[in-house]
Amino acid sequence: MKSAFLTGIRQLEIQEESKPVLSDPDQVLLRIDIVGVCGSDVHYYNTGRIGSQVVQYPYSVGHECSGTVVETGKNVRNLKVGDRVAVEPAMSCGKCDQCLQKRHHTCRKLRFLGCPGQADGSL
Repeated sequence: MKSAFLTGIRQLEIQEESKPVLSDPDQVLLRIDIVGVCGSDVHYYNTGRIGSQVVQYPYSVGHECSGTVVETGKNVRNLKVGDRVAVEPAMSCGKCDQCLQKRHHTCRKLRFLGCPGQADGSL
């Protein structure tokens, strides 16, 4: 699969990567079809940072994306291969007091797709 990585200030490279492997029965593997370029992505491209979030190269940005399901873990019941989905870039832990109260958006361990130090992006 092809992935795009920031490799320096105003430098972007397309690289061939191995297909990811599902490591959890609750995971879903997507083929990313569309990635929106957000203002934060532009900042990371132009300056390599936003405040204390500093890019460590190479790094893949992109948190606004959609794709097609290509594989599901054995516990996944609501999605099937071929389904088209939009991705929620906020990743909650599911275990903290906020998540247990169904307030995933205020998760104490909230991470974001495509934010340095949190999770690789979808580009």
